[in-house]
Amino acid sequence: MPPPGRDEPCREHVRRYLEAPFLADLTRARLGSELFGEDFWPDVVTAGVPPSLSRALEEWVTQESTPDEEIAAFIGWPVPKVREYR
Repeated sequence: MPPPGRDEPCREHVRRYLEAPFLADLTRARLGSELFGEDFWPDVVTAGVPPSLSRALEEWVTQESTPDEEIAAFIGWPVPKVREYR
């Protein structure tokens, strides 16, 4: 088992990845879609999480076979919030 807090960057990355589409929508609403087109999807970069691990976490989150409950337990969110953001 990793030392306490060592996996926190991974947890934070998953949280930020789930929030990214919502933040992109807010940006479009505030700044206009002429700056950020409909297909704008921000890259999520988290300090302490290498790119290959970021991709693996993002794939894990987007797999339909990954239970919402598992993600919620990992990142510390309630299950309904995970369902909404997924």
